[in-house]
Amino acid sequence: MSLPSYVDLTKRLQELFSIGYNFGKVAISTQNSASEAVEFNANGSQDIEDSSVTSDLLVKFNHLCSCVYKWSSNNNVSKEVTFQDILTPGLKLGGVFQYNLDSQVKNWNAQGQYKLANCTLDCSIDGEGESSSLFLNGSIVAGLRGFVTGCECKFDTGEGKMIASSLTCGYLDPGASYLLVRVDSRGLITGSYFQQVTPCLELGVVSMPNSEDGPKMDIATKFALSPQVLTLRGKVNNRSELGVGCDFQVVKGMTLSFSSAIDLKTFNSGSHKFGIGLAFAQ
Repeated sequence: MSLPSYVDLTKRLQELFSIGYNFGKVAISTQNSASEAVEFNANGSQDIEDSSVTSDLLVKFNHLCSCVYKWSSNNNVSKEVTFQDILTPGLKLGGVFQYNLDSQVKNWNAQGQYKLANCTLDCSIDGEGESSSLFLNGSIVAGLRGFVTGCECKFDTGEGKMIASSLTCGYLDPGASYLLVRVDSRGLITGSYFQQVTPCLELGVVSMPNSEDGPKMDIATKFALSPQVLTLRGKVNNRSELGVGCDFQVVKGMTLSFSSAIDLKTFNSGSHKFGIGLAFAQ
């Protein structure tokens, strides 16, 4: 199995902390496919406090290449084109063009990825608005027998200097567990731990011992009481913030979710957030 890209090393942990939580919002999403080559995704949410509404629509075509068109309610439109394994196995080339209809600001991104048995290379070039500066991004992940190391850097051609970099090393068992430590150019250390305890139980921990706001630790878990029917979620941190969630499959293709964010320091003040989500999938 090939190694993930640098930004995806902790993808399952990020999903454990984010998916299923709609704090302070009423959200609805739908996924549909007209055929194997065409997919439609639509998402919308309303903030419970200020009643503001956000939404987006995504259409994906898969033929010789992958084309993704996206529109959001803040009048951002984008098009992404990706070619996978066309020139040689393991090589992916693509580009993204973004345009804001209100401000008329244009952003673009060109990217490439090459995967080998024990190594994954990524590079990209970003252009932002009318700026003449380009941002060059590069990363590499290499591993052997479960032990991995990777690094990334970002270079600003306008200023002529590297503006960000980081190094990650640890142990990775794809699909089951990983323990990674990351150090960035500011000296911030982040420890990440993910474990697929059983097919129904997942556990994740993120620790930042020297963050700017003091030591931080976050713990999250997900337990499927009945796979594809009822799933319980929870997360807590050392800032006394608790999040809980529940996903329930009403019928096949329709899932109802509830979530709540509770500040344990001010539990009696009632300053908690609740959310509800409804998801449809074909």
